[in-house]
Amino acid sequence: MRPEPERATEVPVHFLMFSADAPDGVSRAVVTLANQLSLTRPVEVISLYRRRGGPAYPFAERVRVTYLFDRPPMPRGATAGDVPATGLAGLLARRRSRVVLGRAFPNMSLLTDVALYRKLRTIRTGVIVSTRPSLHLVAARLARPGVVTVGQDHLNFESRMAEPGSMTLIEEACRRGLDAFVTLTSADADDYRRALAGSGTRVTTIPNALSWPVSQPRAHDQRVVVAAGRLVPRKGMGRLVRAFAPVAHRHPDWELRIYGAGRLEADLSDQIERLGLTGRVRLMGHTHDLPAAFDGASVFACGSRAEGFPMVMLEALSKGLPLVSFDCPRGPSDIVRDGINGLLVPNGDIDGLARALESVVSDEELRHRLGAQALVDAAAYRPEGIAASWERLFDDLCGAIGATTKRPMRPTEGSRTATPVPST
Repeated sequence: MRPEPERATEVPVHFLMFSADAPDGVSRAVVTLANQLSLTRPVEVISLYRRRGGPAYPFAERVRVTYLFDRPPMPRGATAGDVPATGLAGLLARRRSRVVLGRAFPNMSLLTDVALYRKLRTIRTGVIVSTRPSLHLVAARLARPGVVTVGQDHLNFESRMAEPGSMTLIEEACRRGLDAFVTLTSADADDYRRALAGSGTRVTTIPNALSWPVSQPRAHDQRVVVAAGRLVPRKGMGRLVRAFAPVAHRHPDWELRIYGAGRLEADLSDQIERLGLTGRVRLMGHTHDLPAAFDGASVFACGSRAEGFPMVMLEALSKGLPLVSFDCPRGPSDIVRDGINGLLVPNGDIDGLARALESVVSDEELRHRLGAQALVDAAAYRPEGIAASWERLFDDLCGAIGATTKRPMRPTEGSRTATPVPST
């Protein structure tokens, strides 16, 4: 008689990440989910690289974090000769990965193949949740038979299609036996079902969870619009500054505060000065206390060109902030209900975004109404509810693996520490 398959509450979960320490939305989403799941099961986060300063977002003590390399990833544009490794490790680090088809080199190399193989072959049961296309393929190729593999995507379908090689990695991962692929929005799931038709990989949708509790109802009397995100082109902070300019001139008691850091900081500073917004638009830098930043504001604004499922927008929702955003692909339209908890504007319509900001800035009653509904809507993203959706998925997949043999493409052989790799 076949033994009963493991229930979700019995199986360990292993998150596979490029860097668990990065100060970005992926890390924040994984930390929140890992911490919640660790209340009911063993949870490990496997991080390929360790960044200086440790995790940007705190893991619960219950979560085991394993670093495969005790150094940060190589910066964009680095070459094989820049890898800080000597001896056998240096030799392997200068050879392209055989697992992920040579992509993402030099951060994915023959050396990372060895480290990932050693680590993943120690996992004999449970679920591996990978968090980027190259790692989906790693999990699909290197996990032992019977270990469930789930790819969790943190970007929208259109953006993945625009990334050279990303869809090839995802398609190959599914062909190699990835059990499930989880998107953040239902529209992305529909696109992936069409793209991955015939692969046998289950495609489903589970949004990110809130990383802090839903607030109590609040006043909206601070004359502050807040935005938060990396200062990179994708986040569209320059578009937001342009939209805020006419609002600032008509409402001299209001200001825009932008939290975040990035390579466009100097450009944004120049733009602020050029538009006569010095002292009215403030670049606040990176903050470790975003809740306090949101508590000091009355409106949240998003100028992004593209999103996955913006964590920062969920967090603004949980603080009862009215949301004003471009309807960019994808994510904002899944969170913002136009005229109910916020205002959506066609993507790229700077004048439209200015009018939307003008509406909430000039109408206190509207701010209160939108903000009150934001708190109600935020409840759907509480960590316990999102974790329960993952639990059901794990149950289904573990039951399926327990009742059937693994799809044939996967090879049959092959606390906070670093897994040994060849010495440097």
